[in-house]
Amino acid sequence: MTAATDTFIFTKIKLAKHDFVEYEASARVHRGTEQVHETSSTHVDKLPHEDLLRAFHRLTVHFCLVTESLNRADFGCETDDELEEQIRDDSALECVGLIGFACRGLSWGAKGNGFTLSGRRWLRSGKAVNFNTPFIDEENDDYPFLGLLRDAIRTLHQETSLYLNGKFAVEKEPEPGQLPLDFTGPLQDVVDNAAGFTSLTISSGGRSVTLEKGQKPKRTYNGQELDDDE
Repeated sequence: MTAATDTFIFTKIKLAKHDFVEYEASARVHRGTEQVHETSSTHVDKLPHEDLLRAFHRLTVHFCLVTESLNRADFGCETDDELEEQIRDDSALECVGLIGFACRGLSWGAKGNGFTLSGRRWLRSGKAVNFNTPFIDEENDDYPFLGLLRDAIRTLHQETSLYLNGKFAVEKEPEPGQLPLDFTGPLQDVVDNAAGFTSLTISSGGRSVTLEKGQKPKRTYNGQELDDDE
């Protein structure tokens, strides 16, 4: 018998390997005559729509500001009002200082009174450092752009709900004569056995994969090398 769900509340949303979405949620459900509290963690192996990825990118702005990785001068602003306007109209997303940073997760506090952003910074060595913001109190935090951060979180929540209801990445049909690319199968064999070249790079949307003779594929995003679990 399917349990009737009274409430469903996200407690964590994150981008996992290959940008698949993972989430944790809590719910009050009826089991027989009793109402119980249950938590669950789910991994969805469908690529998210670009609107969901953009929602995470908006959070990257706040992630960098809260952790003091960037300041308003990095956005070319002299006042908080100027920066607020850039965040509001999304022009802050064009800041070159954001390259090398990514917000990859959001988790809510147990009491529902705040949240924590999780992200990473890619170093010049190609390695990545994962770290979190301090806990952000939704009512009493002194972060100057808290209202805009709430709006960005609300958008992420909405896009995640749409994702769970089938709003996935638009799958492009191959061009006539174009073969699907399998980086670990036939295409890698072509590189390993071909004469005259030693590597092949395929790029799209800031991401690229480089295949080299006798090596495992090397994946990068905006010039930063990704780990195997990204």
